[in-house]
Amino acid sequence: MAPSKRTMKRRNNRSKKVSRKKRASKKVAKVVNKKVNHTNAMKVKLQVYCMTCRCKVPMAMNGRNLVKTKNGRHMLKGVCQRCDGKVVRII
Repeated sequence: MAPSKRTMKRRNNRSKKVSRKKRASKKVAKVVNKKVNHTNAMKVKLQVYCMTCRCKVPMAMNGRNLVKTKNGRHMLKGVCQRCDGKVVRII
């Protein structure tokens, strides 16, 4: 028995959704070339969410501090370029 038109449409839509996700992941990979970890965190350009501005801001290269938390995770502390508020990113 051949599949109905309705099931064929569903199959086509599924394949389109997958390809859109793949395209989006490629765009993200172009923007951020490297994964951020504690070894290269001071060199990579980062976008951080500022809680006071309520927007994404680029983190200044000169004001970064690499800190290790109590539970052993690494964290970057810095200052927002727009409002001079504290900005934190857990790596």
